Formats: sequence, structure tokens, C-alpha cells
Amino acid sequence: MRMPVERLPLRFQLARTRTLALATIVGGLCACFAPSPSAQDGTLAPAEYAAELVPSEWSIGATIPDLGFVDLDGNAGHLSDYASSKALVVVIRDVGCPVSKKYGLRTAEIERDCAAKGVAFLYVNPTEDDDVHECRVDAKRYGFAGRYTSDLLGRFGWHLKVRTTADAFVLDPARRLCYRGPIDDQIGRGATRVEVKRHFLCEAIDAVVAGQAVAASALTAPGCLLEFLTEPPPEPLLTDPGVAAVATPAKPLTWYGRVESIARARCQGCHHDGGAGPFPLMTAGDFAGAATMVREAIEGAIMPPWFATDASGPFKNDMRLSPPEKAALLEWLAAGAPEGDATSQLPPPNWPSGWTIGEPDLIVESPKLVDIPATGVVEYLVLDAPTKLTEDVWVQAIQILCDHPTICHHVLAHAHEPATNRQEFIDSYLPGRDATVFPPDQALLLKKGAVIRFNLHYTPNGTPVKERTRIGFKFAKEKPKYRVSGQVVRSYEINIPPHAAHHVVVSEYRFTYDAVVRRLVPHMHLRGKAVQVEFVAPDGSSTMPLEMATWHPNWQYAYEFVTPIAVERGTLVRCTSYYDNSAKNPFNPAPEKRVVQGPQIWDEMAGVFVESYRRADAASARDRGPREPTRPRRDGSTQRPKSGGEPDDGGGAP
Repeated sequence: MRMPVERLPLRFQLARTRTLALATIVGGLCACFAPSPSAQDGTLAPAEYAAELVPSEWSIGATIPDLGFVDLDGNAGHLSDYASSKALVVVIRDVGCPVSKKYGLRTAEIERDCAAKGVAFLYVNPTEDDDVHECRVDAKRYGFAGRYTSDLLGRFGWHLKVRTTADAFVLDPARRLCYRGPIDDQIGRGATRVEVKRHFLCEAIDAVVAGQAVAASALTAPGCLLEFLTEPPPEPLLTDPGVAAVATPAKPLTWYGRVESIARARCQGCHHDGGAGPFPLMTAGDFAGAATMVREAIEGAIMPPWFATDASGPFKNDMRLSPPEKAALLEWLAAGAPEGDATSQLPPPNWPSGWTIGEPDLIVESPKLVDIPATGVVEYLVLDAPTKLTEDVWVQAIQILCDHPTICHHVLAHAHEPATNRQEFIDSYLPGRDATVFPPDQALLLKKGAVIRFNLHYTPNGTPVKERTRIGFKFAKEKPKYRVSGQVVRSYEINIPPHAAHHVVVSEYRFTYDAVVRRLVPHMHLRGKAVQVEFVAPDGSSTMPLEMATWHPNWQYAYEFVTPIAVERGTLVRCTSYYDNSAKNPFNPAPEKRVVQGPQIWDEMAGVFVESYRRADAASARDRGPREPTRPRRDGSTQRPKSGGEPDDGGGAP
């Protein structure tokens, strides 16, 4: 059955009309291949190949809702069906578009090559012109193995911001959008190259499977233009895959299916037996038993914890629930947390334990067992442990392990060089955080004779334990192309008056070389209120890659960019730290006291750790940046910093 265009909603009429207008011109050629006249002077426009888009404007790093669909065989499905795949590739098809035709066999070949990698493909046809029979012919002609669906209600088109009939999208198992763009760079609007120079889709798939950021994550794609102007209704299920007339009500929300997939992606990384969370959330019963707490955490945006604003990033490790995910969980809890059909349950999880980086080449332990009482406050500890390295080594992976994750608030690890009194921030641990594994061409240089300085913060949980924290290093097999290094951008001029509700401290560092920034780790203590990190280029232009309107001392994240940020020599990093020393700050232990810089949790620190990489064969000397001219004593007076501008309090945190 074909629906006449006049019966379609206005949005679909527009989309279809634009597609046909661009798909057919005199001689039957697609406008994608015919240079279009310039609106200004009537001359031919230049050929257009894939061009970069701003990733944050095209949902890169965002979690795509659990979109429902009906495939060509009439079987209902959701994106969550692919949670066990290493990646999901969504390819936009149009039977009549010349670009779709040219990329048909190539797409099928990529799908076959990726099958062994655990990568799934889903083909989506948003055009009303192609009925279910024509879609079946399209799938058979090119040998597509993945499921194929008609997106007649435009749900994929809207939520993926589809632009053309040749867009391809790569989602990770948590449905985060990691790539959008063309199959490769051979076909452009108005021209075709002799050979492929960049296999964009394959590069993106390999990066996602390896758990790495996609280098070119948002690009334009050739093809016939599409436009989706209004948001479609949620969760439709078509009565027939070839009919767009009506949407049936959404299937009831149950644990098995959509809710379990949300819990797996957002909650269970910490809330499983042996995990850092205080209780498990592995079953529908677990959620039902903690329904009041879960509901409060969702409605108050308390869990999963995340404090960067929407204007920041996007970040690879953003764990926030999307609005549809929040709504689904709350609706399900309100319905009594029904389990549903157990035949659709996800495969059992295999939570990592022990050394997930493999057996380390070097393990450094904190020098003593720490007695953690059942209750009370454990002072912030600074412990040094020698690496006993007799030569410099390149480090490919780093992992921090705690014997008792539930009492480990956070760990900061620095490499301290006794000969120069310099130290470099190398890694951190927070509950639920994975190991740090650098891309194959990147590594961190750990100097001979280095001492690992552990900054340890433990929080009693009602049971006394003995804790020893370890850090493991996996060495690179050869010298990398790029050297990873950590720059601590820190101010010692902290002098917060009693009862001050809005105190500001600025920390600055200027890059003396070209670099690419991977992640930012801001750091404050109990009086922290908010943070802004700016990059000011040599020409005076500025960006704010990280803004935190709220600071929470219990959740000190490393904010890892989906696409690392290139900064040129002379770029200024400015970290503005805001403090609330008033009685309105619920974490403030003593609003009547003046607060200065210091290592303990009731003292304060200000700044941000900036992890970046540059060519490993560049000059080895690193400019530490301008020294702070003075540093406050506890009585509010000042003193000169030690030689090298390094802290003498042993804190060393960013």
C-alpha cells in the first residue's frame, strides 16, 4: 500500500518534495552529481566533497533514544536490541538515489568485513516513494544482511538529524553517537574522485570497536537532501512495515528490553556485586526495592553523576540519562517495575575485575596498609612509593586498583622527580572509572628514578578495613609517535574570607608548543562551587571547552573529549574556580574560618589538570608556565614558592 503524498503530514511532504527535486533533473541525472548554478552570478558551483561539521551541533557524544522500528518482515525492534554488539552502523537508504546505488555494494562489503568484529548494521529508508517491496529488492540486490526498515514516521530522521540519503551513523553499545558522515571520500556533490583516499566509515567503526574517539566524527555526506521539521510521536509501532497510516500505541515498558538496556548502560557499571556502588541494581527487583531512592536520584539529576553543562564538550565519558531515558525509567517505576518477557533479556554482563590492562609490566603499591575505621573522617593522605626504574619507559596503559572500591573516594597519582622536584599528574581513580589506555601511537614517558606520589582520600562505609592502593603500568613496545603529558594549571593564591559566598581564584598556563588536549580534570575541595576552563588562542579568540555550574567534591571526573582539541603554541589555559565559604554550602565544615591552600580536604586547591599530547620527538624540556609570585600562609600572609614552582605541601593535586 502506498500513501498519496497529499495524505502525509506537512513535514513528510516537504522531505519527499525536496528529495524528488534533487533526485531528478533533465537527462535523469541526480543533482548530487550535477554542479548547481550559483545564486549570485549563475556560474557553476565548485564540486563539494565531505566537509567537517561541528560535532557538538550534530549530536556527537549524545545518547540516541531507544528508537523502535518494524523491519521488512514485520518484526518489531529497538536500538537496544544491539546492546551486545561492539558497534551499530545505521545506513540511510533511498532506492532511487544514484548515491545510494553507487554505495550499495560497497556498504554490503563493509558489513561483511565487520561481521567478525561484532559490528551490526541497520538499514533505514525514510522515503515514502519506496514501498516495502522496493526496499526488499534493494536489500537483496546489494546483499545487505542487517535488518532493513522504512522510517515513514521520520523518527530516525529526526533524532539522528539525517541530512541526506547517504548519511551513515556509528553508535557504541550504549547508543552514544560516535560518527556521522559518508562511507568514504570518493563521491562528492558534482564530482567523483578516481580513487578513495579516506575510508571514513571504516575508520570510525575501528575506533569505536577499540574504544577510541573517532578522529573525524562529524562530516557532510553526498546524496539527496532530506529535512525533518517537527518531532515525530514517541515509540510508534507500525501495523505493517509498508503502511505509514497510523502508529499503534507504544509497547508497555518492561525490565526485559528497554529498561534493562538503560540500566546496563547507565547504572550497573557501579551498581553490581563487587562494584563501587553501595547496592546492586542488576534486576527489576533491585530497582523495585530501591524505587524511592532511584526516583529521587533521577528526578534530581543526582545519578548518574555528571556536572559539565550542555554547552561543554561533548565528552566521551558523559553518563547522563537522556530525557527519554529518564521518562522511561520513571514511567516504568510508576507502573510497578514490571519484568516482561525474559526471552529478551540481555546477555549476562562480564564486569572487569583485577588488571583489565593485562598483567602490568610495573606495579607500584602505596607504601603501607591504611586502617580505615568503620565511621568518622580519614585525613587526606599523601604517600610516596619509588618505581625503582633504572631507565626511562614509555607507558601505554595505566590502571589504579583499590582493595576496597566502596571506601575509595578518589586517588590522584603523580610521577615525582626527586632530582628536579618536578611532578607530573599521570592518572586518577574514581568509583566506576575504567583504566586509562592510550591509542597505539601515544604513550606517557615515565622517567627513571621517578617516585609515584599517591594522594589518597578514603571514606568509611560502616565496616573497618585495611586498604592498600596500587597502580599498574603497561609499557609500550616501542617509542610512540606522540608523547602524552599532564600539565597542572594551579594557583597557590587561595585566601577565602570567612562566610564568603562567591570567591574567585584564577589559574593560568600558556602552552609553549603545539598540542592536542585529550581531557581536563578540575580540582577543588569542600568549598568548591563552580568551574570554568577557557582556551584563549594567540589571536585573542576564546572557547570554553569545560563549564561546571555545580561542583560536587565527591565526584571529581576526568572530562574526556569525544574529539580531542588542538591548541597552538601560545594558547592560554585559564581556569576560573569559584568558592562558597558560607553556611549555605552543605559541604562546608566551618564557614567562620578563613581558608587557604593546602592538601587536606578542609583546605582548598584551585586549578585543572590538562592532559595533552604532542610529537614525541619534540624538545624534551617543558616550560612549567609562569610561576605564581606568592603563595599564602595559613595566617593569610605570603611567601615565595619553592624552586621550580612545585608545591611543598605534598598535595600535588591539580
